[in-house]
Amino acid sequence: MNRALVRLRDRNQLTLPAEVISRLGLEAGDWLELTVSNLNCVQLRPARIVTADTPEAQELEQAAAENVRQKNYSTFRSPEEFDRHLDKLANADVIELPAASQTPEPVKMISGAELKQKVMSAIEAVLRDEPASYSK
Repeated sequence: MNRALVRLRDRNQLTLPAEVISRLGLEAGDWLELTVSNLNCVQLRPARIVTADTPEAQELEQAAAENVRQKNYSTFRSPEEFDRHLDKLANADVIELPAASQTPEPVKMISGAELKQKVMSAIEAVLRDEPASYSK
């Protein structure tokens, strides 16, 4: 299923088709992340919320620290260089996340456009001084 129609009901409620729920492996009570692009496109994807200072959050922070120790990151001399890098990634068909990650989840493939969207969302959150959030 690539497309489905849903109707916005009273109190801004949507009912997702059973096939979508099944394909995403969702259950009642699961969290979803909704992203609206500049082109008025809506993306909906499964998410999980990690509370700071919990064992799960500490595990994710340790995995991030390990990635830094292993130099699994890039540096940029200017915002323009960073933007060119994001554009290059956005134009790639598929990006493989680092396999050396110590996170408990398996490595997954994401599109360059999705990676750029995630990075830009994270940067915007930092600029708004909002807490970081983790999603799978």
